[in-house]
Amino acid sequence: MATALAMSVLPVPGGPHKITLVAASIASAWIAGEERQIEREILDDLHRQLTASGRLLAYARLLPPGLKGPQQLRAAIGRVLTSPALRGQGQGRPLVREALRECEQRWPGVGQELSAQAHLQDFYASLGFRATSPVYDEDGIPHIDMCRDAAPLE
Repeated sequence: MATALAMSVLPVPGGPHKITLVAASIASAWIAGEERQIEREILDDLHRQLTASGRLLAYARLLPPGLKGPQQLRAAIGRVLTSPALRGQGQGRPLVREALRECEQRWPGVGQELSAQAHLQDFYASLGFRATSPVYDEDGIPHIDMCRDAAPLE
């Protein structure tokens, strides 16, 4: 049984948004073609845990090294999103910084990888990521693979 972690940003009445960590257990192995089913398992588990907490404003999924197969040497950050109501307000940076901190704490010394929408390459570069692939199409959206060496955040 593997565990994926979901970072969530929830509204706090009268205060700043709160970033919380929610764990979702994955019973099935990560096999090519099963990602969408596994994603549904993670989101279903996350939804059950957040139902009483409020609405989800932002999300990032963290996967341990090796979950996608032996070629995955780094922790993977994926499915980073913010709700339309928060876009353009700078909420992505604290979410990704917290995801990086959590990756370093849980899987020290291995670095992180992600598949970024190509228009966000500079954003991720500002957080220490570098491109490792040319731009490619994923579901009709230009993406680029990026990685970050293990290092504490400044």
